[in-house]
Amino acid sequence: DLDSYKNISFDKLSIASLASGGTGETAVASGKVLLYVNIDSSSPAATFIPSASRGNAVAVFKFRAAGGEARINKLTLTRHGVTSDNAIESVYLEDEAGNILGYKVGLAAREAYINFGSEPIIIPANSAKIISVKADVKPVTDVVGQTLGFGILSSANIDSVVSISAAFPLKGAEHKLIHGT
Repeated sequence: DLDSYKNISFDKLSIASLASGGTGETAVASGKVLLYVNIDSSSPAATFIPSASRGNAVAVFKFRAAGGEARINKLTLTRHGVTSDNAIESVYLEDEAGNILGYKVGLAAREAYINFGSEPIIIPANSAKIISVKADVKPVTDVVGQTLGFGILSSANIDSVVSISAAFPLKGAEHKLIHGT
């Protein structure tokens, strides 16, 4: 019966809710808080990133709290692509207003570990925060063929006391590094 069909918002799909026949967002039980995470539509498409450049947006994530407030205490981002950790000077997060969240960190074993300490990211109930991942690239030479991207690979990479719903792994586009000054 065609009258029973309804539109689905594909930017909010999660594997868990699709498996139960849902539209991508599950109903939140009373007292339960759920944090939906996805790649935001503003996340940059693959582009060129010059060496010796700062503030390169490499991925944008949307965090939405349902059923109550959600707090993110720590976040682990994983580098993907064909480049070395040494080519990246720092990785950091910015909110919609351009405020840096946490600290600028380096990479170790392909990961950027950001601990927000006493200032966790707070997502108010039934609202969303758009968080950009930015990278500062060192003035390296011989970057021909090197690529760079960042993602959140699993719910274990988001330290929060609430339940997390996402279609992991969430990966930003893979950008090509070029020689720059």
